[in-house]
Amino acid sequence: MITIRKATLDDYKDFCELILVSAPYFPILFGNKTKTVLQNLFRYHSNLFSFEHVYFAEVDGKKAGMILGYDWQNKKRENLRTGFLLFKEIGFGILVKFLSLIKFKETVGKVRDGEYYISNIAIYPLI
Repeated sequence: MITIRKATLDDYKDFCELILVSAPYFPILFGNKTKTVLQNLFRYHSNLFSFEHVYFAEVDGKKAGMILGYDWQNKKRENLRTGFLLFKEIGFGILVKFLSLIKFKETVGKVRDGEYYISNIAIYPLI
Protein backbone atom coordinates (compact mmCIF):
# COMPACT_ATOMS: atom_id res chain seq x y z
CA MET A 1 0.00 0.00 0.00
CA ILE A 2 1.32 3.46 -0.95
CA THR A 3 0.55 6.47 1.21
CA ILE A 4 1.51 10.12 0.92
CA ARG A 5 1.78 12.11 4.11
CA LYS A 6 2.96 15.49 5.30
CA ALA A 7 6.37 15.48 6.96
CA THR A 8 6.79 15.77 10.71
CA LEU A 9 9.77 17.01 12.69
CA ASP A 10 10.78 13.38 13.30
CA ASP A 11 11.48 12.92 9.57
CA TYR A 12 14.64 15.05 9.60
CA LYS A 13 17.09 12.17 9.02
CA ASP A 14 15.22 10.80 6.01
CA PHE A 15 14.78 14.32 4.64
CA CYS A 16 18.52 14.88 4.81
CA GLU A 17 19.36 11.57 3.13
CA LEU A 18 16.83 12.05 0.36
CA ILE A 19 17.56 15.69 -0.36
CA LEU A 20 21.21 14.75 -0.85
CA VAL A 21 20.09 12.14 -3.39
CA SER A 22 18.31 14.88 -5.32
CA ALA A 23 20.98 17.55 -4.77
CA PRO A 24 24.41 15.93 -4.40
CA TYR A 25 26.03 19.35 -4.91
CA PHE A 26 24.81 20.70 -1.54
CA PRO A 27 28.10 19.76 0.20
CA ILE A 28 29.83 22.22 -2.16
CA LEU A 29 27.51 24.95 -0.89
CA PHE A 30 27.23 23.96 2.77
CA GLY A 31 30.64 22.37 3.40
CA ASN A 32 31.37 19.73 6.00
CA LYS A 33 28.28 20.74 8.03
CA THR A 34 25.89 19.84 5.20
CA LYS A 35 23.84 17.21 7.04
CA THR A 36 23.58 19.29 10.20
CA VAL A 37 22.58 22.39 8.23
CA LEU A 38 19.89 20.53 6.26
CA GLN A 39 18.51 18.76 9.32
CA ASN A 40 18.29 22.04 11.23
CA LEU A 41 16.70 23.93 8.34
CA PHE A 42 14.14 21.14 8.05
CA ARG A 43 13.16 21.65 11.69
CA TYR A 44 12.82 25.45 11.49
CA HIS A 45 9.46 26.92 10.54
CA SER A 46 8.99 29.27 7.61
CA ASN A 47 11.97 28.57 5.38
CA LEU A 48 12.28 26.91 1.98
CA PHE A 49 13.74 23.69 3.46
CA SER A 50 11.15 23.43 6.25
CA PHE A 51 9.23 20.28 7.05
CA GLU A 52 6.18 22.41 6.29
CA HIS A 53 6.94 22.02 2.57
CA VAL A 54 7.79 18.31 2.52
CA TYR A 55 5.70 15.22 1.82
CA PHE A 56 6.83 11.63 2.17
CA ALA A 57 5.72 8.62 0.17
CA GLU A 58 5.57 5.38 2.14
CA VAL A 59 5.24 1.86 0.82
CA ASP A 60 3.87 -0.62 3.32
CA GLY A 61 4.73 1.76 6.14
CA LYS A 62 8.35 2.34 5.09
CA LYS A 63 9.58 5.67 3.72
CA ALA A 64 10.25 5.38 0.01
CA GLY A 65 10.74 8.98 -1.09
CA MET A 66 10.00 12.64 -0.55
CA ILE A 67 9.11 15.81 -2.37
CA LEU A 68 9.95 19.37 -1.33
CA GLY A 69 7.86 22.10 -2.91
CA TYR A 70 6.21 25.43 -2.27
CA ASP A 71 4.08 28.04 -3.98
CA TRP A 72 5.12 31.47 -5.16
CA GLN A 73 3.80 33.17 -2.03
CA ASN A 74 5.89 30.99 0.28
CA LYS A 75 8.95 31.50 -1.93
CA LYS A 76 8.57 35.27 -1.77
CA ARG A 77 7.81 35.29 1.96
CA GLU A 78 10.50 32.79 3.06
CA ASN A 79 13.42 33.55 0.74
CA LEU A 80 15.07 36.09 3.04
CA ARG A 81 14.49 34.01 6.19
CA THR A 82 16.09 31.01 4.47
CA GLY A 83 19.18 33.10 3.76
CA PHE A 84 19.26 34.31 7.36
CA LEU A 85 18.99 30.76 8.68
CA LEU A 86 21.77 29.61 6.35
CA PHE A 87 23.96 32.39 7.75
CA LYS A 88 23.00 31.36 11.28
CA GLU A 89 23.92 27.72 10.57
CA ILE A 90 27.09 28.24 8.53
CA GLY A 91 28.30 31.56 9.93
CA PHE A 92 30.72 33.81 8.12
CA GLY A 93 31.91 30.81 6.11
CA ILE A 94 28.87 31.38 3.94
CA LEU A 95 30.44 34.59 2.68
CA VAL A 96 33.23 32.51 1.12
CA LYS A 97 30.53 30.51 -0.67
CA PHE A 98 28.68 33.64 -1.76
CA LEU A 99 29.71 33.36 -5.42
CA SER A 100 28.67 29.70 -5.52
CA LEU A 101 25.33 30.59 -3.92
CA ILE A 102 24.71 33.31 -6.52
CA LYS A 103 25.41 30.80 -9.32
CA PHE A 104 23.20 28.25 -7.57
CA LYS A 105 20.35 30.75 -7.32
CA GLU A 106 20.55 31.31 -11.08
CA THR A 107 20.06 27.58 -11.72
CA VAL A 108 17.03 27.30 -9.46
CA GLY A 109 13.77 27.77 -11.28
CA LYS A 110 12.04 31.07 -10.95
CA VAL A 111 8.64 30.96 -9.32
CA ARG A 112 6.15 33.37 -10.84
CA ASP A 113 2.88 34.56 -9.37
CA GLY A 114 0.36 31.73 -9.20
CA GLU A 115 2.94 28.95 -9.67
CA TYR A 116 3.99 26.00 -7.53
CA TYR A 117 7.65 24.97 -7.52
CA ILE A 118 8.97 21.47 -6.91
CA SER A 119 12.41 22.07 -5.48
CA ASN A 120 13.54 18.50 -4.81
CA ILE A 121 12.18 15.04 -5.35
CA ALA A 122 13.92 11.78 -4.51
CA ILE A 123 13.31 8.12 -3.79
CA TYR A 124 15.44 5.63 -1.92
CA PRO A 125 17.21 3.19 -4.25
CA LEU A 126 15.42 -0.10 -4.67
CA ILE A 127 17.17 -3.01 -3.00
